[in-house]
Amino acid sequence: MTATIAYVIAAISIAAFVTLWFRIVYQELRTKGNMVNSAKMQLTACHKYYMQAETDQEKQDAKFVLLRSEDIYRQSIVLYNQILKKPQNRIPGFLMGFLQIKEMGKDDLYL
Repeated sequence: MTATIAYVIAAISIAAFVTLWFRIVYQELRTKGNMVNSAKMQLTACHKYYMQAETDQEKQDAKFVLLRSEDIYRQSIVLYNQILKKPQNRIPGFLMGFLQIKEMGKDDLYL
């Protein structure tokens, strides 16, 4: 009887640990994934602004903002992939369907 109670307590503890582990990993990866999506939307908007710029000064300013936006986008991908590659995040992330994000080439960024 005492062994059964100990096994039940151990099972509940393990289930609680795994549940918390997966929840924390999900929140981390979702947050970083949202950051990547936000940076991609910002990059698209900056590219649109750059394409609509008419004067040389506007083009130069828009180019500066566009380059900064590209850098932010690349950094957000790197941060997401670093979080995903951590040993404690790799298994739960894979089981929940989070995949590495490939950095797109210059031609693919604005599609």
